[in-house]
Amino acid sequence: MKTLIIKEKKELFGLHHFTQRKTENIKGTDSLPLSENAGNTPPEICNSDMKNGLPRATKKQIYHQLQQLKTELEAYITSDAFIEYLSFSYFLNQYIRRQNKLDKQFATDIGVTHAAISQYLNDHRKPTKEFLVRLELHSNNLIPAILWFKLVQKEKEHEIITDAYIRMTENKHVKSKLYFPGKISKLKAGAGTSC
Repeated sequence: MKTLIIKEKKELFGLHHFTQRKTENIKGTDSLPLSENAGNTPPEICNSDMKNGLPRATKKQIYHQLQQLKTELEAYITSDAFIEYLSFSYFLNQYIRRQNKLDKQFATDIGVTHAAISQYLNDHRKPTKEFLVRLELHSNNLIPAILWFKLVQKEKEHEIITDAYIRMTENKHVKSKLYFPGKISKLKAGAGTSC
């Protein structure tokens, strides 16, 4: 039985983004080599000599994959759109997968537990600044910690804007609110004072 790696093409802010998914037990593919099943996957990446179930890739290929990830990350951060699935966990997962590493290997590389990586990947833990710096150092400054931070900040910004529940629960703690009579009409009329 062979495992088929299918590349899916998605468009992300004008950039073509490829993700891979594995499909097992494909009928009629047992006689074909893996590289023929892979369709658009380059033969130098998808070969039969696989370590830990992941295809080997050269350092140059990994560099280009991470460079593409950085471009996608920058494009998303600078856009006004918020797309829920493009979370820190999504980009961290892409960062690990594009190196063809297992979560456990990556955890060892950056000196955290496998459980911690699992929590980050499943949105059960928010990254600390130390973890973001480790990501920067691990990428040899290819993806700076500030990009990871801006991604986390974008998520937090969306949460603050859209969380009606927190406004309702915190409203009871505010005893007195500021009131500005005619504020809107004065600003429209240009009668506001300058500082």
